[in-house]
Order: sequence, then structure tokens, then C-alpha cells
Amino acid sequence: WKIVERGTPEERTAALVTIGFADDGWAVASQLLRHATTAPSPEAETAARALLRQSERWTPLYLETNDVPSDVLATLSTPLVNATLRSTLAAQVRVPLIGAAGRLIELGRVQENDLRGLLNDGEPEVRLATIDMLRRLPRRSLAGLDLVIAGDREPRVAAAAAAALCYDVPPVSGTTFAEARVQATSAPSQARVRALAEDATVPLIDRLDLLACLRVFGTP
Repeated sequence: WKIVERGTPEERTAALVTIGFADDGWAVASQLLRHATTAPSPEAETAARALLRQSERWTPLYLETNDVPSDVLATLSTPLVNATLRSTLAAQVRVPLIGAAGRLIELGRVQENDLRGLLNDGEPEVRLATIDMLRRLPRRSLAGLDLVIAGDREPRVAAAAAAALCYDVPPVSGTTFAEARVQATSAPSQARVRALAEDATVPLIDRLDLLACLRVFGTP
């Protein structure tokens, strides 16, 4: 970490990238976050990505095997959530931090509802990152996506929210939680999903995910 503090810009960037892949990088997780929120761009973005890479390692087995003290993640949790909510931070910094926060949600260190406000953030990239993070969570409720689908002004954001709602719906009729979740969506959301499925400007991968929802909705 001394290189990050005292090195040349090139040395600092190289050190941050290395920390992202280091086995003991968890030990400087809080320093990475602080650097991501205080350093100039693009160094801040590099620090945020390094923290994301570290967080991707943090499974219960990894934490136990590497004797990671419980207070490391406890100390990181609140500042990390606060950083994701800071509209003054560049979206390029906040996006990887949202991914890292998602891992802490999975580990029970952060509450999912703490980040739901990001679905209304002014930055489209932040909204997309939040949708992607919620989509990856086990036992996700996807609460709030109904309003995003119906009302987000960016078609690509609304489509990503719809894809998160629809992608695990089975292609044939059945009684599943995913199907029940789709059936509960509002009429405005259903109408928006139908329109997005026919919108050639929406990424094809998202449009394909919407097909299962169209089956559940039935004939308009």
C-alpha cells in the first residue's frame, strides 16, 4: 500500500491492479474504498475496480479459509453503501462499488433495501449496475423493478429491469415463484415490456429474456 500512497501515477495504478488480485487484498479493502472516493480520476476508478475484484473472492469458504477477521467486512459495509449513494462520485467509480456492495448483501453484511434508492439515481449507468446487482442476488425479490420498467426514461434501463424480472421464468407454463412474480406486475409495466420486446434499439439479449414474460402476460 505504500506504493499507492507514495509512488508515481503509473506505479500507483499498477499497485492498485495488483491488489485487486492479491490473496491478502482484503486487508486493505477499506483503504481501497477510501482511495476510490478521494483520488482523482482515473485512479479512483482503478481503486474501485480493485475492490470489486477482491469482493468477488469473498465467499463464506474463502473468508473462513483465509482467516479474514469479521470486523474487516463490518467496518467496510456502511462506508461502502454511503459511497454508492454519493451522487457527486463519478458513475465509473460508483458502478464497481455497487457490485462490491452486492457481494456484501449476499454475505448478510448489507441490507438489500439500503441500495434500492439507486434505481432512481440520475445516472443511467448507476441504475443499470443496480439492476444487474439485484438480478444476481439469491432469493431476490426484485421489488421496485415494476416502477423502473414502467417509468424509466431510458429504454435500455427499462429493458434491463424487465430482463431481470423475466429471465428465469420457465418457457412453458408452471407454478413457480418467478412466474407469480411476473403475474403481479402492473398493467403499465406489462405494456412497456411488450413495447420493449419489439424495440430494435434494445439489446437482443434483453429482448430474448422478455419472451417468457410475454407468455405469462398472454394476449393483450
